[in-house]
Amino acid sequence: MPSDGTGKEISVLALLDIVMRRKLFVLIPAAVLIVAVGIYTVYQPPLYRAQALLGVEPGARNYVQTMDGSVARVQDQLLTIREVLFSRPVLEPVMRNFHLLPMPDGKISDTDLDRMRESIKITVEGSDSFHLAFEGRGRTQVMNVTNDLSERFIRRLANMREQQVNEGAGLLNAELETLRSQLNEQEERLKIYKESAVNELPDRLATNLSLFAATQAQLRSSSGLKANDQARLAAVQQEITELEKEGVLDAAPPKEKTPAETNLEERRLHLKQLRSVFTEQYPEVVSTEREIKELEKAVAAAPPKPTVAEPSAARMHYVQIRAEKESLEQRLTSYGQEERALESEMGRLQRRVQSTPQHEIAITELTRGYEATKTRYNALLAKQQEAGLASRPERMNKTVAFRIVEPASLPKGPSTPRRSRLLLVGLFVGLALGLAVAFVAEQMDTTFGNIVEFQTFTNLPAIAVLPSMSADLDPGVKPLTGTIPLIPPCGGDLSPTLLAFADLHRNHIVMVTDPHSVASEQCRMLALKTRQQLSGVRSPLLAISSVVGGEGKTVTSLNLSLALAGTVSGRVLLIDSDLRKPRVHEYLGLKPGKGFSDLLRAPEDEIGKYVSKLGDLYIMPGGSSLANPVSLLASQSVRSVFERLRGEFDFIVVDTPPVLPIVDTHILAGLVDGVILVVRARYTRREVLERGLESFQATKLLGAVVNDVDYQRSRYAYAYQYQAGLPV
Repeated sequence: MPSDGTGKEISVLALLDIVMRRKLFVLIPAAVLIVAVGIYTVYQPPLYRAQALLGVEPGARNYVQTMDGSVARVQDQLLTIREVLFSRPVLEPVMRNFHLLPMPDGKISDTDLDRMRESIKITVEGSDSFHLAFEGRGRTQVMNVTNDLSERFIRRLANMREQQVNEGAGLLNAELETLRSQLNEQEERLKIYKESAVNELPDRLATNLSLFAATQAQLRSSSGLKANDQARLAAVQQEITELEKEGVLDAAPPKEKTPAETNLEERRLHLKQLRSVFTEQYPEVVSTEREIKELEKAVAAAPPKPTVAEPSAARMHYVQIRAEKESLEQRLTSYGQEERALESEMGRLQRRVQSTPQHEIAITELTRGYEATKTRYNALLAKQQEAGLASRPERMNKTVAFRIVEPASLPKGPSTPRRSRLLLVGLFVGLALGLAVAFVAEQMDTTFGNIVEFQTFTNLPAIAVLPSMSADLDPGVKPLTGTIPLIPPCGGDLSPTLLAFADLHRNHIVMVTDPHSVASEQCRMLALKTRQQLSGVRSPLLAISSVVGGEGKTVTSLNLSLALAGTVSGRVLLIDSDLRKPRVHEYLGLKPGKGFSDLLRAPEDEIGKYVSKLGDLYIMPGGSSLANPVSLLASQSVRSVFERLRGEFDFIVVDTPPVLPIVDTHILAGLVDGVILVVRARYTRREVLERGLESFQATKLLGAVVNDVDYQRSRYAYAYQYQAGLPV
């Protein structure tokens, strides 16, 4: 299954390996660019360059100044220099005098001016000088054009300086008038704003806060008096209600009371007051009740007086508290009016205090704008006075800013093209482009370059690493020559077929043609590991497959079978089960004949008719090719044939079709004891291997064989030097 690694090894050796393997990607762009640059330099006409040195006129006032009035450097004036030099009044007369460009209609267009500007170069030489260079085809012409440009540039600069002085004075006057009007307008606006909010200005904040505090204290005092009067009014109203319930208003006109009646009335009032404070069992209450009963008996026994006496004390008290109630109500009404007036005043003062910050911000903004305008006005006024003093001598004497320090001389040779430099640049650019293309191609390549990349990408164990069989590490070791006999199937009259070593070597059967090579030793290592993994199985069946075709599974099957035949103490059989495209007989240089497909059709037939022998290895070719062998492979005859083969052979290697394109290998995987996948370096893509592993039955998958690895460029190539140096 895939692991989390990217599988791309980034190192110096890896980069060198990329360059060596993809050298065409590097060399072709470099060669193409060198040829293109060479052709360009051959057909490019020679151009000459002349330059003049211009410097600041000693004692002259420069035409560009900094903000503090100091003279700026040439580097700071470069933009203005270009504007003056590249202007139409300077370039057009030069172009006409020297006929630099064709003018069919006698007019110079903006495009012609742009072409002229491209031929002029300005290079700053120091803080007070610069070079003016012109490039063209004639030696004398470029010298004259350069000197003419220098002179016209200096004259144009002097005229522009006088024009700038006149224009600057007019602009200063107009700007001063504008600022003066703006200053008056801002001053009037500030005055009107202060008058509209005179009581809410920040300088009135302390007064408003003091008035607010005094009004608030007065309101609290009035509220306290009002509360006292309200409490008294409530008590008076309750007392009036009680008196009215006692009938003080309904009583008959008062008569003259006897002392006993007067005493009785007083004792009743005293009893009422005692009951409001004490209980009925209180001694004084009991004694007062007893006195009242005795007085009532005495009053009842005495004859009434006919004459009318003065009003009773209760009625007089009622009249008093009634008058007190009216007085309280009048005071409460007055308190309410006073409170409303105080609250209104507090609200007005509070609004003044709350609006003060807003007015302060507004006044600050207005003042800031006024002060800024005033500062600008004063600065501009000082500048106008300074400009007026400075313009007087300049109007009297047109002082130039630059002079020609060193006029242009006749160029000694062409300036362009520089052929050697262009060729060298083309070489470096071509190599860089080729390296970039090679690196991009390498990054887009999803195949495995070596065993490290394979193990980083997947957790599938790598049983063996087979080097490229087309070339060994030591070129001095030569493969065997001559022929080797192939014994045909029994039951026929055919004599043994002689297989040429050259054909077997061309088909990479290294176990026969070069048994002492590194590839042969790796095949024997693979045979040893395979036997160890299947040691507990009787007459094991081992399937060799790959994800797609072209990965070397048939070559690996042949070499592994030959290695097993040399190490297993018994008979080893190789079966070509790729019934759609059988290839084993082609690698051995044989013609198609009977084989595995024919045996499946006649499973009870004698096995010896279908088996040939190469050395110690028994080989059963694929036989007749079938367009759709799925029904045949899925039949019971395959299982019965394999069981018969287990009884006659000690180790069986099955060369199966690829995993992804067809279903044949999936069927055969269920009948064998183990499966090995062949992965070809620089051929098998990661995504293809991942898809193949996902669709394959992983329980019988022993591991993978990484095939066709170029170990000569790997970091462990020295480990194979020992085997390459062994004698044959």
